[in-house]
Amino acid sequence: MTLALMPATTPAHSARPPRRGWRATPERPFPTLGWQILEWTYAFLPSPTDEHQPLLYTDEQAHRLLEWYRLDPDTGRFVHNRRLHLEEGKGWGKQPVAASIDVAEFCGPVCFDGWDATGQPVGVPWGTGGRFAPWIQIGAVSEAQTRNTYSWVYWYLTANDGRAARELRIDAGLTRCYLMDNAKAILEFVTAAATSREGQPVTHATLDEVQLWWPSNGGHALADNILGNLTKTNGRAVFTGNAYVKGEHSVAERFDVEEPGVLRYATRAETRPEREWTREQLMDSLRPVYRDVPWVDLDRVVDDATSETADWEGMVRKFWNLPSEGGAHLWMPRGLWADRKGLVELNAALPTYAVVTIAHDHRTAAVAMAQMHGEQVVLRVRRFPDTGSADDELVAVADIEKYVLGLRKQFPARVEAPKVFVDGRERRVLRHGPEVIYHGSFFEGSAQRLRVSDVAVVNLPDTQVRLAPAAESLKGLVLEGRLVHEDDAQLAESIGRVNAVEAATGWYVQAADVSARAAMVAVQRAVGAQQRPKAKPVFHSW
Repeated sequence: MTLALMPATTPAHSARPPRRGWRATPERPFPTLGWQILEWTYAFLPSPTDEHQPLLYTDEQAHRLLEWYRLDPDTGRFVHNRRLHLEEGKGWGKQPVAASIDVAEFCGPVCFDGWDATGQPVGVPWGTGGRFAPWIQIGAVSEAQTRNTYSWVYWYLTANDGRAARELRIDAGLTRCYLMDNAKAILEFVTAAATSREGQPVTHATLDEVQLWWPSNGGHALADNILGNLTKTNGRAVFTGNAYVKGEHSVAERFDVEEPGVLRYATRAETRPEREWTREQLMDSLRPVYRDVPWVDLDRVVDDATSETADWEGMVRKFWNLPSEGGAHLWMPRGLWADRKGLVELNAALPTYAVVTIAHDHRTAAVAMAQMHGEQVVLRVRRFPDTGSADDELVAVADIEKYVLGLRKQFPARVEAPKVFVDGRERRVLRHGPEVIYHGSFFEGSAQRLRVSDVAVVNLPDTQVRLAPAAESLKGLVLEGRLVHEDDAQLAESIGRVNAVEAATGWYVQAADVSARAAMVAVQRAVGAQQRPKAKPVFHSW
């Protein structure tokens, strides 16, 4: 059955026939707003391959749209009233499809408004008949990633001399769109770095590339906030992405469970391919994944996958769409970490190294303190807030600042730390402790006030390049039996979630939250300070 559509006019929403009730036909065996949305899409949105032609889905994509907008024939409510998961191979067309749904949810006939005279459902836009104004969010953990889908939205609206934006009366911007006839209507992209998402009346959301949404980059908190906002408006979400890496604790992995109201699609290869397979075997295993996607060159996929420099497991995950270990493994054996717990007594007479780490979503933070006691390192971690779970509000930076200022009184032993002098040059000098490491603008105001109080505050980038050696330092001490930490269940859980992931340039840690990251860096600073040769001459600040 072909779903190619003929041009259609805009549905008339102001005057509809009397409500009658659903009546099945051989061509339309179940009620869905999908047919009206397909016609609307054909009428307004351009083809991704030729802006002068209308958008046409593949048959499989169109069938999925019909099912996503399927209605209960008795109540008119959506059968799949929560989430649509599109977990497909790279190049399948997830972002263009998701973007077309975003535009339709912004101003298309996506809300059920009764039955017409032939027994078919009638759709109207959000914002009509007392409904919430459309508020569409395209979410990702970084701005660059979010643009994957939003760039398609922008292209649909501005291609062909902006015909779609003009006819739909949309003010299309590079980061946000508005409806000219509805000042409350918003279509925007959001990231995990945003200061707040709670309370927004979001009517539809696309969560892009959810296999990359980890606890450590704020992905889980962002997903929870967006989905919570959708609950209040009876809105729905679309998840897109490739197969996930097992054990990374991504949003894709977390939500890979059977739940009511969720429509899930994941076209995978029937058998996991082997690198030693013949070319024809590899091609045959790929064909079911891209069965009606003509624009993916399977020969090129096989060429790239079998190249000597290819990440085979990564290619299998992305193109054969099979979840993979992907070189990830548990970084710290739980039993080994538990064996290192003990009584932690920090010594006020010894140099102390503290690290302030604040989560990307600014809802949790941790302060780790480490000291060298001879050949042994002692570690203590304080988490903010104290409840052990992410609060709905931003973490109270004033509480962290007060806590750090208190550390200066408790642990005044001098540390060798950077100080900027009047001549503008930075030198390492002996300063009253502790040394306090932080990163990011969220704590910058507090850092400036702490510097006024002569706290040795240092801003160092919180990057994977720094985190990998810090993780290696901490794990080495644990393996050697030279680290003691408190019996802290939250810290143990944080350490237990960390994965070590192989990469072309070596390896990096993943799924490390604020407690684990702060602990790694604090331990590295304590060990490094003991090993660092003393600067000569040594300047003193009084």
